[in-house]
Amino acid sequence: MNKKLIITAVTSSLLTLSIGKDANASEFSKYITWAPSHNVYFEKTSKPFYTLGLVKYKLLLPETRVVFGGKIQVDPQYWEGGVTYSSANSKTSGSTVLLSSVDLDFMGNLNNLVSAFAQLEKSSPTGGSMQIGRAAIILGDLSKSPFYAAIGQINLQFGSFAPDAGPWANGLDTNAFRPSNTVKQISLGYDKNGLTAGIALFENKNSSTDAGATQNNNINDFMVSSSFKNAYKPANIEYMFGAGYINDMRYINNTWGNHYDNTTKTTGNMFANSNGITDKRLPALDLNAEITFNQLVALKAEYNQILTGVTTTGGANTSLNIKNKRPAAWAVSGFLTPVIYGETTTFWVAYSQTQNMQGLPIGLAGNAYADQDTNGLKHAWNIAVSRSIFDKNNIIALDYQRVENYSGKQGNTYTIDDNYYF
Repeated sequence: MNKKLIITAVTSSLLTLSIGKDANASEFSKYITWAPSHNVYFEKTSKPFYTLGLVKYKLLLPETRVVFGGKIQVDPQYWEGGVTYSSANSKTSGSTVLLSSVDLDFMGNLNNLVSAFAQLEKSSPTGGSMQIGRAAIILGDLSKSPFYAAIGQINLQFGSFAPDAGPWANGLDTNAFRPSNTVKQISLGYDKNGLTAGIALFENKNSSTDAGATQNNNINDFMVSSSFKNAYKPANIEYMFGAGYINDMRYINNTWGNHYDNTTKTTGNMFANSNGITDKRLPALDLNAEITFNQLVALKAEYNQILTGVTTTGGANTSLNIKNKRPAAWAVSGFLTPVIYGETTTFWVAYSQTQNMQGLPIGLAGNAYADQDTNGLKHAWNIAVSRSIFDKNNIIALDYQRVENYSGKQGNTYTIDDNYYF
């Protein structure tokens, strides 16, 4: 058996024993407590709504204690097909066992209004060092006011990305457009009676190697978003729809941001002005919606588009260059969540597609997302089933993804995704 799996299994068992099954067993002192003893799991929080999740957790936590939680994730996987994985010795197939993530989360409530949150995380699925992830001062008390705020580096409240964000393998919409977890920002949010809204000023930082860039360490970009959730109780139907706008996607750590980073220029086509970035921005729009029937079946959809024309030059295949096109991606999915043998089991099927993104690399789920397809990915199917096994906090998913690139080649990734939350 792989050593990483053995270590992870032993660690999970020790955590289970140390945390215990009741709140009293999980109290280190009157100042420190385990998050699960208050039904708080930081790493299960929706990424676009991470700040709102922290504000809601405040209502469940002791007023003046430091709360500790986190996650360990292990992913045995196999990939094969016609898509080439360049950093895996240019092979089209391979296998690995990853200690994909180790997240340690700390939240301290100074009082009912002010909290501090910090995360230590594994630097990458293949890396071994720890680094600071999310870190922010959180302001707000939803029991007294619907307004909340954050100052620091944390997720932007942009989009939903629920349709195709998988247990391991994400669809094309999420991989192309979802901002990173550590966008430096000053943000203000609102949440009441089903209406959630947010606005943020954030830093759009260029790579230190991009000598011609005009932006560096400046808070000069903004994001606005809103969503509304309601229910039609006679039919036991819940529905939600939302929209968001970012005035510039450059340098945000996703597909669009990476194309303006000189360190990625060998991986595929680059924007024509990437050597000396002009004032031309890349604004982006997000539209999302979902409907749930009887808390059992859910249908979700999302659409993202760059709102200005994009031109690419160079790259691995110059025939795939685009000129003054507006790239976009969309995703649709269905969820079924029955209770099987006393545990909720989630079945998920998603389809995602890109438009005008040929030659723009998107990450491949195999080999720990360490590779990109330089032709650009056109289609993706995702299928997964997940449930808790052995312990309520240990969620195991069988995760499958099939992708097709703009050159017509397919690739498949099979992953056993094991997440232990504590």
